[in-house]
Amino acid sequence: MRLVVKLIFANLAGSVLVCALIVAFRHDVLAYQFARQPAIDHAAIEMILWTRPIRILVVLGIDLWLVRGLQHGNPRAYRRIRWASTAGVLLLGWLIIQGGVPVWLTAVQAGQLVLLAALAGAVNRPLLRAAFIQPEHEVLAR
Repeated sequence: MRLVVKLIFANLAGSVLVCALIVAFRHDVLAYQFARQPAIDHAAIEMILWTRPIRILVVLGIDLWLVRGLQHGNPRAYRRIRWASTAGVLLLGWLIIQGGVPVWLTAVQAGQLVLLAALAGAVNRPLLRAAFIQPEHEVLAR
């Protein structure tokens, strides 16, 4: 369990780093995106740029809530972390493949992708899964 919590916090730190880099270098990120797609609506790209850090911070709050649930043995929190880590790998991989950000930001995202893949592997270990299996009578009562 400690490994999972450490990986979640490492991923959250990576998310905060991505937010900080986007805000600090927003002009560079926008210039890169405008150069790649000159016909694109500039206002729409700027809106996407600003909503991305907000979404990352919302996910950060949810992850903190899920860590608390994991530490208290909540099977729902465990299932959500399993789902979120797998979805995160797929979504972040898709973002990297899209190439919508400069290479230096892609490198940070690739590091975060490695952390998410490690988290997905850690939460799907048989020993951890067994710790969160609900007794059959609890599952049937729902």
